[in-house]
Amino acid sequence: SKGLKDIKKTGEYLRHRYVDEFKLLPPNLNLNALWIRSTDSKRTIETAYTILHGLYPPNTRSDGRTCFVWCHNK
Repeated sequence: SKGLKDIKKTGEYLRHRYVDEFKLLPPNLNLNALWIRSTDSKRTIETAYTILHGLYPPNTRSDGRTCFVWCHNK
């Protein structure tokens, strides 16, 4: 959908700024050093996933994963 494409572009923009330009985030994803939070709503979880996909596309994941595993804790 257009909305998800726009959200992914937000992740790509964040990568440009925080990884490439300011060097505040590492260029490769380290799942042990990353914590993502959202509400329990499917919509907000999907938004977080899509931003993360733009921020760390598959070629930047050192473990070779093409998707993310989500943990749900209550």
